Parts: sequence; C-alpha cells; structure tokens
Amino acid sequence: MNIPINTVFGRRVLECASPVELSSAPTVRAWWRRFRKPKRQRIGALQNLAVPLTAQLLLLASYLTMTSRQNESVMRSLCWNAALPLAEAGIEEAYSHLHKNPTNFAADGWTVSGPNCSKQRPPGDSYYQVNISGVLPVTPGVPVTVRSTGWSHWRDDIYLPRTVQVTAEVFPLAASAGLIARTISFGGDLQVDSWDSSNPLYSTNGYYSASKATALALVASSGSGFSIGGSSHVLGYVASGPCCTVNCSGNA
Repeated sequence: MNIPINTVFGRRVLECASPVELSSAPTVRAWWRRFRKPKRQRIGALQNLAVPLTAQLLLLASYLTMTSRQNESVMRSLCWNAALPLAEAGIEEAYSHLHKNPTNFAADGWTVSGPNCSKQRPPGDSYYQVNISGVLPVTPGVPVTVRSTGWSHWRDDIYLPRTVQVTAEVFPLAASAGLIARTISFGGDLQVDSWDSSNPLYSTNGYYSASKATALALVASSGSGFSIGGSSHVLGYVASGPCCTVNCSGNA
C-alpha cells in the first residue's frame, strides 16, 4: 500500500484515506529509520572525504610553489652570470677610449666631470656604466682607475649588478724604436729619454723639450748584452738577447 507523506508545520504526517491505512504508519516509519543514515554518520562520511582531498590540494600547492621558486632561482643565476661580461665590456671600452682619445676625453659620447669621465651604454635590455678616474689628461706611467658595473635585467624593473675595477697605465708607443745594436757600451754622462712631436703634452711646437720628456726610450742589444756606466741614465727600457744581461756600474 502506498501511503503519501507530507509535511505540515515542519512535521511529517501521513495522508490516509481511511482509519485502516493508519495501521500501516508504524511500518512506514520503521522502513524510513532503517534506510535513513543518522546525522553523525553523514558528517563522518563528509569528513573522511574532505581530509584526503585537502591533503592533496596542499601537496599540489607546495609542488607548484617549489617549482616556481626553482625557476626564479635559475633565472636569477643566469642574469647574475650575464652581468659580468657586461662589466668587462665596459673595461674594454675604457681602454679603447684611453688610447684613441688621450687628450679629448669628451669624445665618443663620454661625459667629463673634473678628473673623471664616464659613459653608459645599453646593449639590449641590459647596460653597463664605466668610469675613468685619475689625472686627466692621462700621463704615461701615471695610473688611472677604471671601474665598470654591468646591470643585467632580471624581471620587471629589477637589475642585478656586478662590478669590475682595474688600475691601468697608458704607455703610448714611441715614434722610434730607440737604439738597437749588437754591441753597446755606455759611459760618462749619457742621458737617454723620449718625446712625441705629435702631442703638445710631450713637445713644444713639435720640438723636443727636456721638461716634457717621457720615459719611453728603448736601448736594446741582440748580442751578448751590454754595460751602462758612469752617470748615464736611460729613461725607459733596456733589453738584451736571450740569456744575456745588462750590467750597471758607477752612478748609472
């Protein structure tokens, strides 16, 4: 017998056509209690499902975070390594500038400020800044400091810097080789120095001036070496053949 069940004022009641049908109500209630799980069992089943699902989500989030951190670390390392060649490129450009423009340091895009000159070059999305400090114009034999910083682009507006600093000296090639002979013997009061007629810093109207002489003279022998005696002085370099020596005596 099918007995419809309705809800009236929040309570379940049976709609019976006759008093006979009411006798079956306890049977229906027993059937409902038999197949309907208690509330505690339903909550426990949901908890058993939620706990492993939450654990899996946490593991997935941890894995994604670890992967992201690893990728970030690798990219940072690559940018860190890329910054060093940028700094070295700045050093090379400074060397070229010192030799190409020994007196005009404002040439080729360089900025002069007192005893310093600097330049910034952006090769691609990264760049380097190089600075030359010391005595300007550069004097042969007087050291200058070259400092270059390479800035490698990492992400957004973040750049990773690496700096290289060197101390350099300018030695322009002499116009002539100097004195080279197989047999050489110096004595008395011989003075040897050098000058550059093309540079007003090391000559006067293209002529030799003792006050502007430079220490770039070369005295060399391809033979068995030689001796320098008396009060002779060579402002520059001396050289001899293989396995030979240059001997000095007196006040030389």
